[in-house]
Amino acid sequence: MADQEKKNLMLAQAEREFATHDTWWEKEEPKAPLPARIQAMLNRNDPAVIDELLKFAFLLNGEVQVWDYNKGGWQKLSLPEEDMAQLDPQDGSWLWTLYVSGHPLARKAVRKLLSYQSDIYDLQRRFFKYQRHMISRKLQVKWHGGRRNALIPFDAVYFRYVKAIFKLAEKKGDAETWAILAHRFDLERKGNNRLQTAAGQEVEVYSDKTHYYLRRRCWRYLRELGEKGNPAYIRFAVEALLQYEDQDARYVSKYENGEWLVGKKYNHLWLFNHLLFHRSQTFKPKRLQWEDVFVPYDGLDRREEAFPNLWDQHADELWRLFNKASSGTVISFAWNALLHGNRDYLNRVPREKWMKLLDDEHNQRNRAALAWLLENEILADNGEADLVLLEELLFHIDQTVREKAADWFGENAQKLPREFNLKITRRIIDIIKDGSDYWRATGCIDLLRSHCRPYVSEFATMALIKQLQDSGSRWSYMYRMKEDLLALLLEELDVEQQEVTGVELLPLLSSANNEVQQQTEALFEKHFEKLKLDLDFLLALIKTPNSRVQAFTTRFMSDRLLWVVPFYPALLPRLWEMMLDENESALVRNYIRDVLLGKLFFEELRKTPISQALALLQHQEHAMQAFGAQLLALIEPKPHDFTLQQLVDLAHRPLAEVRAAARKMLEKLRLIWSPDLLVNVMETDWDDTREWAMCIVTALPTDEQTPELIYGLLDTARRDIRALAMELIDRHLTRLDLTELMMRASESPYLEVQEFALAIGDRLTWTAQRMTELELFFRTVFFRVHRGRRAKNMAFALLERLALEKQECAEAMVPLLNDMVRNFGRQDFERIVHLLTQIKMRYPHIQTPLALE
Repeated sequence: MADQEKKNLMLAQAEREFATHDTWWEKEEPKAPLPARIQAMLNRNDPAVIDELLKFAFLLNGEVQVWDYNKGGWQKLSLPEEDMAQLDPQDGSWLWTLYVSGHPLARKAVRKLLSYQSDIYDLQRRFFKYQRHMISRKLQVKWHGGRRNALIPFDAVYFRYVKAIFKLAEKKGDAETWAILAHRFDLERKGNNRLQTAAGQEVEVYSDKTHYYLRRRCWRYLRELGEKGNPAYIRFAVEALLQYEDQDARYVSKYENGEWLVGKKYNHLWLFNHLLFHRSQTFKPKRLQWEDVFVPYDGLDRREEAFPNLWDQHADELWRLFNKASSGTVISFAWNALLHGNRDYLNRVPREKWMKLLDDEHNQRNRAALAWLLENEILADNGEADLVLLEELLFHIDQTVREKAADWFGENAQKLPREFNLKITRRIIDIIKDGSDYWRATGCIDLLRSHCRPYVSEFATMALIKQLQDSGSRWSYMYRMKEDLLALLLEELDVEQQEVTGVELLPLLSSANNEVQQQTEALFEKHFEKLKLDLDFLLALIKTPNSRVQAFTTRFMSDRLLWVVPFYPALLPRLWEMMLDENESALVRNYIRDVLLGKLFFEELRKTPISQALALLQHQEHAMQAFGAQLLALIEPKPHDFTLQQLVDLAHRPLAEVRAAARKMLEKLRLIWSPDLLVNVMETDWDDTREWAMCIVTALPTDEQTPELIYGLLDTARRDIRALAMELIDRHLTRLDLTELMMRASESPYLEVQEFALAIGDRLTWTAQRMTELELFFRTVFFRVHRGRRAKNMAFALLERLALEKQECAEAMVPLLNDMVRNFGRQDFERIVHLLTQIKMRYPHIQTPLALE
C-alpha cells in the first residue's frame, strides 16, 4: 500500500474516532508488534534494550547518513532487514505497544524516546562509529527560542499515539511520562506536518488549536488536583518542573529604574508560568501566552507559585526539586519555598549534603548551599564558630565559595581565636609557597592582603623569604602570587630581630614585581645602619645589571655621601677596574662611567694619573674617550706634563675638546717645535688641527720656514698640505738647493709633485750622472697607465732638449728610450722614434735600435 493511502486511512480513522468519541486508548490494547529481537530483549529483562530502542528510533526517524570513502558520497544507514520485514515505517503504533506492555524497561525506554535529546551528537557517537555522519533535520523540533532534538517527532506517524500515551499517563497517574509530554507541549511549537484528505483538503496533524488545547489541559489537570488538595499535584508538578532547563528561556535585558537588568523571559510558556507565577501581581496570562514574565539571573526572592500551602506540606519534594532541577528559576523557587516555609527541614539536612552541593555545576544550587552554610552552620547558638567548616570553605576549590567565606571571615575575624587566624594565615602561605594549586592561591592572596594582614608579621622571616625566592621560575603561573606574598612579608619584616643583612636583601632589589622592589628599597632606606653594609655590599649593589636598581643605588649613595666617604680609597680603584673590564656587563660599565665616576664621585678623580686619562682617550669606545676628555679637563695638566709625541697624539684624537686642549698646550711649547712635529701635527684627518697647523706654518718667519719643513710637507699624503709646500717652494725658490729639491720631489708618488719636479728640471744643469740617478723617476712618469699625460709631455720635452744639448745626456737616456719604444702605444712610439732618430743623426757613434740608410 502506498504511503499516501496509509495516511488517508489513518486520517479517516482519526476523524471517525473524533466523531464517535472513541476512547480506544483506554482499552490499552497493543497495536503493531515490536521487532522480534527487541521483544526478545524485553522478555529476558536485558537493560541494553533501552539503548537498542534509542538506536532503533534514530535509524527509523533520523535518516542517518555516513560518508562512504570508497564511493566518495553519503550513504544512508538502515534498520536491519529483519526489522524492516516486521515493521511499517508509516505506522508509529509500535510506540503505543511499547508503552502499554507494562514492562518497567519498556516504560523507561518510552520516557527516553519522548524526551528531548540534549546532546544528540553524543548518541550519534555512541551508536555509529564513523568519522563523518549527518542527521536529518526531521529530528529537530522548533520552539520559540530555537531548536531541540527529539527522536519521536509530533508528525502524522506518531502524534496520534503520543496523545494517547499522554491521556493514559494522566489517567493512570504516570507522572514521569506525563511530565515529559507536558513539557514538550508547553515548549514546542506546532510543526508543518499536513495530511491531504481523499477530497483533496489539507489537514494539519498538530494544529494551533491542538497545541493550545494541550497546554491548557496540562494546567487544568494540575489545577483541579491542587484545588482538591491532592498530593498528586505536587508529584506531577515536580516531575514537570524537572523537565525545564535554562535553555528553555529567552535571555534578554531591559532598562529599569536607571539600570540595565539581564535575565530570562518566559512569555512563551504556559504551564511553567502557572506553576511558578500563578499568584503574581506582575506576570499575567493572556489568551494564548503570558506577558512580562522577566526573571533576573539570580531568581526571584518572593513566592508566587500556585497552591503554596500544598507545597509547604511536601518539603521532601521541594528538596528533591532543589537538588535535581536543571532550570535556575526552578531551583530559585524551590529554595525560597524551603527557606520561607520549611526552615526546620533545612536545619535537619546533614552537613555532608550541603558540602556536596557546593560542588554542584549549577550556580543557583551551590550559591544557595553556600549562603546556608555561612549563615547557619559556622556560628553555633552559643556563639562558638565551627572552625573546621570555616577553614574548609576558605580553601574550597570554587573561587566564589572562597570569596564569600572570606567576606564572612573578614566580618567576624575579631571574634575568632587568635590561634585559628594564625593557622589560616600559615595555611595560605603554605599554599602559595607550594605552588601546585593556582586557583586556591588566587583567592588566598586576596585574603592574606585583607583579613589576615595583622598576622603576617608572625611569619615574616628571612628563611621563608629565601624559600619563596628559590621556588619556581619567573615564568611560572604562580610567580606573581609568590611575589605578592614576598612584598607582604618584606613589609612586615623585623630587620633587627631577624638580624637581616644587606647582602640577603640585595637579590630582592632586582625583582620584576614593583611592590617587592619598593618594599626592599624601603628596608634599605629605613634600616641601612642595621643591615651591616660594607664595601663588598656596595660593590655587589653596583654590579647589579638592573636599571631600576642602579637608580636606587644612585639615590641611596647620594643621600649618604658622608657614609660612603670612608670607602673611597678602596671603592674608586675597584670602580675603575670594573669600568674597564670588558667581561663586565655593558649596563654596569656604563653606569659606573656615566653616573658614579662621571658625576657622583667625579671630583674625587682630580688626582688621577695622566696616564690613566690618556689610556681612556685611546679606548675603542667613544663614550670612554669622552669620559677621558672630561677627566683631562678636571685634572688640568700643564704642557710639560706631556711629551711632544703625546701632545701630537692628543691633537689627533677624535674628540674636538681634546684636540683644542692639545693645540693650546702645543702653542705654549712653541720654542721647542721642530719641522717633523709641525708636519706630524698637520698630517691629520681633523680639519681644525690641520688648519691650525697650516696657519702656524704660514705665519712662521722666513728663517723658520726651513727646507726640512718644506720637504716634509711635500712628502705628506694630503693634497692640501702638498699644495702648501709647493706654495712655500715658489716663495723661497732662490734660497733652496734646486738639485736637492728636484731629487726630493722626484721621489714623490703623487702626480702633481712629479709635474712640479719636471718644472724644476728645466732650471737645473744636467749631467750623465744626474740622468742615471733620475732614470727611475722618468720610468715612473712614462710608465704610468691611463694617467699623467701632462707629466709625460713635460718629460718628453725635457729629454728632447737635453738630448740635443749634451751628448752625454743623450747617451745616458738611450737605454730608457729603448725600453719605451717596445712598450708604448702609437702616439708615444712615433715621438720616441723621432727622438732616437735625432740622437742617431747628431751622434752617429751612439748605439740605438735604429739603423739609418
